[in-house]
Amino acid sequence: MIGMFIFGGKKEKKREKSYEEILKEAEERFGLPADTIKELAHLYVFNAGLPRLVRHAHPEKDLKHVMRITGSVDQGDDIYVSSIIDAKWREKAMGIKDPRAVKFVLLHPFIALILSHHSSAEISTIGKTVSDALNVFYGQLKKTYEDAKKEQDKLIDYIIRMAEFNRLPIVKEKLREQLRQGLPKAFKIVDKLLPDNSKEHAILLESAFRYSVKDPLVLLKQAGIDIEPELEEFRQFLAEIGGKKPLAPKFKQIQKQEEEKLRAKGVPEDVIKATAPRLATVRYFEEALNAMDHEVYRNMGGVPVEYVKKIRNMALAKKLAAEHIFNVWGKEGIRPVLLPEVPEQHRKLIEEFARWMYEDTKHLAEAHRKGAIAEESVFNIMTAEMALTDKIYEITGKLISDPSALREIPEEHRTALKILTKKDPGTHMIKMDRLGEYKETIKMHLDKTRPIIVKHVEKK
Repeated sequence: MIGMFIFGGKKEKKREKSYEEILKEAEERFGLPADTIKELAHLYVFNAGLPRLVRHAHPEKDLKHVMRITGSVDQGDDIYVSSIIDAKWREKAMGIKDPRAVKFVLLHPFIALILSHHSSAEISTIGKTVSDALNVFYGQLKKTYEDAKKEQDKLIDYIIRMAEFNRLPIVKEKLREQLRQGLPKAFKIVDKLLPDNSKEHAILLESAFRYSVKDPLVLLKQAGIDIEPELEEFRQFLAEIGGKKPLAPKFKQIQKQEEEKLRAKGVPEDVIKATAPRLATVRYFEEALNAMDHEVYRNMGGVPVEYVKKIRNMALAKKLAAEHIFNVWGKEGIRPVLLPEVPEQHRKLIEEFARWMYEDTKHLAEAHRKGAIAEESVFNIMTAEMALTDKIYEITGKLISDPSALREIPEEHRTALKILTKKDPGTHMIKMDRLGEYKETIKMHLDKTRPIIVKHVEKK
């Protein structure tokens, strides 16, 4: 009996650590201030609005699709994102307040969208599959978000393994190729949302993800965080892999991307506003050419003449606008040129395809007035755009007027294109092999034009 009392006594219950003690340990372990870790860790819990943000990355901005594939449930006062909240990797990261895994919360639904568009499936198993991969990558291998950026192939391996384990309908090597294309685009969005584990951005995201905020993107834009160019790039990518309609490039979004590139290089704001539209013109035509390689067109064996006509009209409008602006400047000096000054016979075309060029003359004139861009550079930049658009107009004209390059669009393809693009594709298309010859010529002129514009960005 005595022995029983000696060896059978109650063990002292281990004291649980306080929240402050856990934060203090995290501060020492991860080298970030406790208050920063606290705000970052909130994103493991307060992410109800995440599906509402991610829907903007969907080609049709379909919230229900995003909700289904992430296992999200609208509870009336909260959105429960089960594939993240119930995941072991998230529980582990939350337990130690690990700031290195917070970005996995943001990355998760973008990977889910890639899997969904690859497999044409809309089931919650997709979100579970992504978390299963993160359970291994972060939970077992202790790999962080930064490791994921450096070791993308390793993360892709686990995503594919878990897709197979969960019996998702995939084509293994095709999915591998698509993940290699899509992950860098997703990383760009996540890094812009939460740069350098910023406390301020974490607080902003927590506010944007509140249930009461119906569109987090609006609040983020109010705070100066514009991820629309990156979202547009991701939408284009998903449309391609999902076999959806080819998405035409949008000039203003391309211009924003070019502005950001120049800003990152430290180019003065006056120069950015003046020259980014010129670089955007080059990018616009590059992306218009790339869109011709869409799987829909490859399967059809050609591109509708109507698509090429749109490119030609854009080129003609920009050519006419550049010539008009150049002539006004030659006579009156560099000044803002207004749209009502456009000759009547060209106004309708220019208003539809090149009205922004007249807005840009204000920025060019202002940059020149301040001495940010020399007069020679202003004229050379405009001349470069004029020469490029003239060549594209000439080449596309030859292409659509060459009978040997054309063939009729089969009726079944015409019907499918009408449904897909909600536009009449016309009766003829340009054969893919002939298109390739002309595209190479246009690309050569694009490659020549960009360095001319860049050369004058910093020249005074």
